[in-house]
Amino acid sequence: MNRLHPLSFLKQYRHSKGYGVHSPFAYRFITETLCDRKATYYLDPTLRYNGRGDEKVLKLTLRVLCALKPKSIGLLPNAQSRIRDIIKEVDSEIVINFNDPEMFIVSPDYKNDAKERIVECLERGGNVLWGKYDKEALEIVSGMKHGMTFTNGHSLIAVGRRDLPRQDFNLFF
Repeated sequence: MNRLHPLSFLKQYRHSKGYGVHSPFAYRFITETLCDRKATYYLDPTLRYNGRGDEKVLKLTLRVLCALKPKSIGLLPNAQSRIRDIIKEVDSEIVINFNDPEMFIVSPDYKNDAKERIVECLERGGNVLWGKYDKEALEIVSGMKHGMTFTNGHSLIAVGRRDLPRQDFNLFF
């Protein structure tokens, strides 16, 4: 999406409210998971804020995990202790593994050493959440043949489900 186009802000705002979104999955995901400011999710106060300004990403991770309900997750890099604690709070039966997970969670300090695994995950119909994405992430999702991406210019969620048409949404969340 061209951010300099005068109508891009309006389109981004309208999609954030669900207007012009015709896919039932995308509409529910946008309005009930990403952009619902009234939704409350319990998060242990010790996990909330560590002074690094990543509370928004942690809340987003919690909302996305509650909505997509993956059975297995791969963490990039693997040593994300706060994300591990959030995963345990969402569902204690979620398996954290790096081999063929249903979902990857990629942290901002990750170096692109597992691109092939992320691409395989999306091709299988899995999901990927980038807390802070870069050009490499955009290259990965541009190669998707099915599924949807949701971004706010900072975070990126790719849902690779095979039953979804290929669409990109730029939103406020």
